[in-house]
Amino acid sequence: SARAMAIRLAEQAPFDGILVTAAARAIPPALVDQLRPGARLVIPVGQPYAHQDLLLLEKGLDGALSLTEVLGVAFVPLTGGGKAQATGSP
Repeated sequence: SARAMAIRLAEQAPFDGILVTAAARAIPPALVDQLRPGARLVIPVGQPYAHQDLLLLEKGLDGALSLTEVLGVAFVPLTGGGKAQATGSP
């Protein structure tokens, strides 16, 4: 299942980068937690079948987060049973 795969991947963290290929309603904090300092997360974020933004989240060497909107996109929804918590800012 997608949830079991996510748990197995989390055990291998931290990662240099994560590329998500399905849209989330918000950036899942668990993915941010799995980034090593200096790493990047690329993820489409937005409502299903509506406007979404491709976001680039970078974790600095000091752990500080920066967020860049790259462009508008349309991806299928992210599924898998987990609930993403909304993050107002990185």
